[in-house]
Amino acid sequence: MIQHFFGTWRFPVMMLSMLFFFTATIIIVLLLPTSNPALASFAEDFKVWCLRYDPATGEMEWGYVLTFLFQPLLLAFIVFLVWGNQLWETGKHHFRKMMPYIVVSFVLTIGMLITLTILAGNEIRAGEGKELPFPAERLRTTFTAPDFSLVNQNEDPVSLESLKGKVVLVTAVYAQCGYTCPMIFAQTKEALAQLSTTEKSQLTVAAITLDPEHDTPEILNALARGQQVEAPFFNLLTGEPVKVNAVLDKFGFSRSRDPETGVINHANLFILIDREGRVAYRFTLGERQQRWLVSALKVLINEKTSTRASLVSSR
Repeated sequence: MIQHFFGTWRFPVMMLSMLFFFTATIIIVLLLPTSNPALASFAEDFKVWCLRYDPATGEMEWGYVLTFLFQPLLLAFIVFLVWGNQLWETGKHHFRKMMPYIVVSFVLTIGMLITLTILAGNEIRAGEGKELPFPAERLRTTFTAPDFSLVNQNEDPVSLESLKGKVVLVTAVYAQCGYTCPMIFAQTKEALAQLSTTEKSQLTVAAITLDPEHDTPEILNALARGQQVEAPFFNLLTGEPVKVNAVLDKFGFSRSRDPETGVINHANLFILIDREGRVAYRFTLGERQQRWLVSALKVLINEKTSTRASLVSSR
């Protein structure tokens, strides 16, 4: 029985099918949008476990990605070298016989990936139970933040230049979002609640609309009242669609609108800008991200401008 399986076309069909489904899954995970928390959690656990993904910075070990993509291709090439003629003949005359083996391969591959991701998630969550110190210097960046000149919910002009000297938390939401945007508001407000009054006085929030065609200052004003936030501390920003979209692109807020439902799938980001107008940290949704967001805000608020300038110049 075993010799019959490995000595005929059955083994290479299952091997090639599993290699194909595995590679396809890797590509899907890499391209999976982050707007759905359940899918995003699955993708993040898989990327952290297998691809050395760092959720705090969004960086990935691309050497691992290339390995995961090219090793299956190499194995597939070897399979074709050994069983190519047999596969060709069977495919031409008995393709239907191959289908059960392809289906079984699909089930086995998905089962293996789900098991791997569950194990990865358990280990990651077990690690999250331990309070890891916030790696402030390792994650710190000093890219110049793109300037913007928009209006808030009160129709007051707000620009990055006008906020210089304060720490700025930049995020992106839209009024008709009923899923992740409330989570963004909740995580932002929870982080702010852990700051003292003095600390909050040195901070401002800029939440840029992802739907400038719809989100007028009046609509954003209603959203601000619903979320119980007020300008000038918490600015919901809008403006001409072309200008707003250009700002979103410069900050790296990826987004796409579903043509059927009108829902905007978007990245859930918190970008922290230091007092000198430099992008310092970048976070997303999640428990550890929440803790690190608070830590990063405190680091930037307590940071002296002259101290940071000397540190940057010494690098």
